[in-house]
Amino acid sequence: MQGRFSGHRSLLAVTLVSLTLAVWCECSVSAQLVNEHPAFRADARRTGRSIYEGTDRAYVSWRVQTGNYVTSSPAIAWNGTIYIGSFDSRLYSIGHSGRVNWSYRTNGVVSSSPAIGSDGTIYVGSSDGYLYALNPDGSRKWDLRTGQSTGGPIAAVYSSPVLKNGVLYFADEAGRVYSVNPATGSVNWSYAMPAHTYSSPAVGDDGRVYVGCSDGGVYALNPGGSLAWVFRGEGQISATPAIGDDGTVYVGSTAGWMYAVYPNGNRRWAYPTSTKSIGSSAAIGRDGTIYFGSYDGALHAVRPDGTRKWVFPVQSPISCSPLVDINDSIYFGAHNGYLYSLDPNGTVRWSQNLGSKIHSSPAIGSAGAVYVGTYDNYVYAVGPCPEPSSMLQLGALCVSGGIALRRYRRKREGSRS
Repeated sequence: MQGRFSGHRSLLAVTLVSLTLAVWCECSVSAQLVNEHPAFRADARRTGRSIYEGTDRAYVSWRVQTGNYVTSSPAIAWNGTIYIGSFDSRLYSIGHSGRVNWSYRTNGVVSSSPAIGSDGTIYVGSSDGYLYALNPDGSRKWDLRTGQSTGGPIAAVYSSPVLKNGVLYFADEAGRVYSVNPATGSVNWSYAMPAHTYSSPAVGDDGRVYVGCSDGGVYALNPGGSLAWVFRGEGQISATPAIGDDGTVYVGSTAGWMYAVYPNGNRRWAYPTSTKSIGSSAAIGRDGTIYFGSYDGALHAVRPDGTRKWVFPVQSPISCSPLVDINDSIYFGAHNGYLYSLDPNGTVRWSQNLGSKIHSSPAIGSAGAVYVGTYDNYVYAVGPCPEPSSMLQLGALCVSGGIALRRYRRKREGSRS
């Protein structure tokens, strides 16, 4: 009896461990399905906030060569796959270890930064005038020709698409802003601004869409596509607006001003850098600090009230849009070829010379690696990447735990019948 009881107890212990692993794995897999860096500037509000901690050491773990400049910014899927465009007209799918899975050829430059849907669909624009939706295996799901729904001429797509509440938004060079059904590619509505744009749309929590325009305006569109208001600044607005936690909209201009705009369209403040252009989109720290680069050769940190916090000079133009990690450490590249990481107080954590101009904005993966493209035609991974062996071991645990859970469920169902 004692031996039989001990056997049952051991079997029960093994079953409980397996069930625990299965439940844990199911939760972990569900959590992994959240894309690591789903779009340009990390989220629909374009805050430039990563949910991960970036590497604290600078070293190149791998690089992948494309056929031309890489100004597109990376998007990272739930499984660590990196998607990024190149001037060679292709969108690349790259595994976390640096192996190219596939590339999809368009008929124009791909400087648009891709966005990834929760189902794994990748959306990206091309200068050929199309927005493409691709399946995770690289096959085409659908494509949308710009101007088609408005009867207007075809226009390049340099804008980076974004998803919010099951709707896809992007803009074309002609200044048209689109709301699209991401499943079918059908247009819900489009709004024509009076001049061209290179800005990407930002979407607030209330569904309002904000886009910059070369006429110096920031256009706020209601969820149904009607105009809410226009804010007028000096110069052109080619940067992408960033929306703060309180709804304040931050955007720079080619006249050298960083603007803060209230949700009703009134100016809150204007921060001067110089007469040099601000093409860098702002990142918003978790304490509300606004970080952005300028052609004046410096990264600027501005308090929420519009006063200067600090300035970090690199003596080289900065068109890259900075990223902040979970600890508010800042990551950005410059035209001098260096990728930088700073503490929130503006001191250098590290710098890595990648050897060529950086316009692409960095993205951080779950293991802490920082991914970025450069003008020497490469995509770089700086810092640690996931170990394949660890991922395989985790997969094996999940499979064995899942089998145990299914057997347990079948046994329970059989005992009830």
